[in-house]
Amino acid sequence: MAYQCFEISEAGGVAHLKMARPERRNAMTSAFWRELPEIVRRLDARALVISSTGPHFCAGLDISMFGSGALTTETVTARRQFREKLEELQASLSSLAEARFPVVAAVQGGCIGGGVDLVTACCLRYATRDAFFVIQEINLGMMADVGTFNRMPKQLPEAVVRESADLLYNLVVLWVHSGVHPDDVWTEMHRREQMFGIAEKVPKDLVQSTTRRKVVALEARRVRKRR
Repeated sequence: MAYQCFEISEAGGVAHLKMARPERRNAMTSAFWRELPEIVRRLDARALVISSTGPHFCAGLDISMFGSGALTTETVTARRQFREKLEELQASLSSLAEARFPVVAAVQGGCIGGGVDLVTACCLRYATRDAFFVIQEINLGMMADVGTFNRMPKQLPEAVVRESADLLYNLVVLWVHSGVHPDDVWTEMHRREQMFGIAEKVPKDLVQSTTRRKVVALEARRVRKRR
């Protein structure tokens, strides 16, 4: 099946989902949000790598989304539609967090706005030396509520996230595996056999679980230890 925003391939049990709109810096259009969960739920793989094409990983929400009228809050009806659209966008990225297999993001260049929302929904993040991250919403006076501020405090200390939200590049050393050459993210991952090692360890009949359940279980264990 052909997709507008993605190319999909598979080898050795590892699926490779590539964002394929480099001329638009892989900005997230309506088709992007619709296709992503559809692809993830159809995959019969044991691990998934998400990468991109062009100089930047993702420029965030496509400007066409703002012109659709679904992201305005001027009236009661508009606010209701905004909430419905927001829940739709959240569900799209949650398909990654809820996948039954590990999901790894391979980031190059800019990862901006919705791109950060996307990679927070992944299990692991690899970044090239030239990668940078921007929570663009704070520059627009908006809440990054499609995933960033929901998931990142579970991946990093909340105080660090609060202090450094406007200087996210400072978090790269803590949050991603960085230092890979820009042209060699996918090749380097194959060379290290990182993904294939993960794929071999994931049972085929692994039941679907969510990141939230994992976090709740971890917190419960911590509470029991403190007691």
